[in-house]
Amino acid sequence: AFGLKRYILLKVVTLDEDIHIVESFRATPNPDWKGTGVQLAVNHPVGRDKNSFIIGARAEIQTIRTRGPVYPGDTAEYKVSFNGVDSGCIPWNADATTMKNILEGSINLIDRVSVTVEGDGTEASLFGHLYTIHFWGDEMDYAVVPELTLKGIGAGVTCVDPDNTDADKMPSVLIHTVREGYALASMHPQYVALNANTKYHVEVSARSKNLGYGPAVSTELSPPLLATTPLAPSGLRAGRFYTESSASISYTPPLHDGGSLITTIEVEWDTSEHFDSPYRQHRRVEMVDEVQRITTSARADDVGGSFTLSWGGRTTPDLDYNIGAATLAEEIQVITGAFNEGTNPIKVTKEALGNGFEWMVTFTGIHGNVGLLLVDHVKLTGYDAKCEVTEVRAGSKDIYPGKFTLEKQIVQTKALSDLSGSFTLT
Repeated sequence: AFGLKRYILLKVVTLDEDIHIVESFRATPNPDWKGTGVQLAVNHPVGRDKNSFIIGARAEIQTIRTRGPVYPGDTAEYKVSFNGVDSGCIPWNADATTMKNILEGSINLIDRVSVTVEGDGTEASLFGHLYTIHFWGDEMDYAVVPELTLKGIGAGVTCVDPDNTDADKMPSVLIHTVREGYALASMHPQYVALNANTKYHVEVSARSKNLGYGPAVSTELSPPLLATTPLAPSGLRAGRFYTESSASISYTPPLHDGGSLITTIEVEWDTSEHFDSPYRQHRRVEMVDEVQRITTSARADDVGGSFTLSWGGRTTPDLDYNIGAATLAEEIQVITGAFNEGTNPIKVTKEALGNGFEWMVTFTGIHGNVGLLLVDHVKLTGYDAKCEVTEVRAGSKDIYPGKFTLEKQIVQTKALSDLSGSFTLT
């Protein structure tokens, strides 16, 4: 009466490796929502035992990556902001405990965090550190955890300046959301997350209508430090199509991934239900990381100069002919769009090869058949010097029947003057 029921069909959902995202769908009343006995509810078609509960949700994970062209000094400081509330000044070389205390103590919107830190502030870690921050607790008044933002570095935000404030010497602070945390709409309207590797006690008691509560039954639980093994794949269907000597198999992703990306599916078949006969067979379907090879070469031992790499419309600065593996990984991280990620998803190894060098580039954070890096070696010097990129192993992301990854291509135009005219794609 006086209300409406709306059916919403989510025909296309981009999961982005999060098979639980649909469970976050909610309806939230606006400030002008009013009425006598008014109600607003969402019913989900997610299978679950009636009156069962999920305590907590997937934890929000963010990283703060500090780095610079030179060491900014022992006293340099910066501030971050969380949903409009600024932190205290964070020392450049803050340890995990200091970072935790500043975030929890100066930002009242944050309940609890767990912090780990990597890097020693030396040149090997680009004069910075990597802080991995897990958000947990039960006093966060929002359904989706906001991302930290950089408020500023040095005196501009009433902190201590780096030793050198020249524009080309200023450090940077990059923030990235590794995994988004959100409230499970059917359980709780606000974000609630348990602390990993911590023992919790759970009690359940019953209350009678007239005599109150009886004794409680209790148990314990401990969320894993990293993740658990996934549930079994669902929707297994065998024999939709047959021949006299073959049969089709199909399946869908597990209902729960255990909190980590599923990268492999194992399919086994046997004449024995215990899978112990000599006829047992199997096939493994795996995600595969893309690997590309970059090589410089010349007909004489006189290679010099530089080259550039391009990917997705971005181009590196000039790269020395003998650039180190770690530096090249950082440059490729920038052009692949992962420049703000705390842990570089680009892995590079380097070896001397003839009159030049060979770099093996593995794309661990960009899944699928990645486009080839484009090279420009016009500034490379030496007798018939050249630089080439080849694909060593094509990446693959799809491990479920009927699933596929859309290809993305970028068309870029650039010039040294104003552009005009048109072009044709074929």
